[in-house]
Amino acid sequence: MPLAMTPQAMASVLVEGGACAAMPDSRGLSPLMVASANGATPIVRMLLRQGGKGRSGLDVNGTDIGGHTALWLAVLNR
Repeated sequence: MPLAMTPQAMASVLVEGGACAAMPDSRGLSPLMVASANGATPIVRMLLRQGGKGRSGLDVNGTDIGGHTALWLAVLNR
């Protein structure tokens, strides 16, 4: 039987395991931006809590290549 994890559980395992929650992809999208754009509120909260501990280098005002912030992406995809 395959191991099934919720997206929130997977994100938590990755961050707790040391994955960089601030690393953007080739389009400049950080995990926070992707979670915000997809309405994944529990993951957004978890990333913000981890970033608040200063371990991830999370930039809540960071922008993608189009100049959009996580907040803007959340509003656009509401």
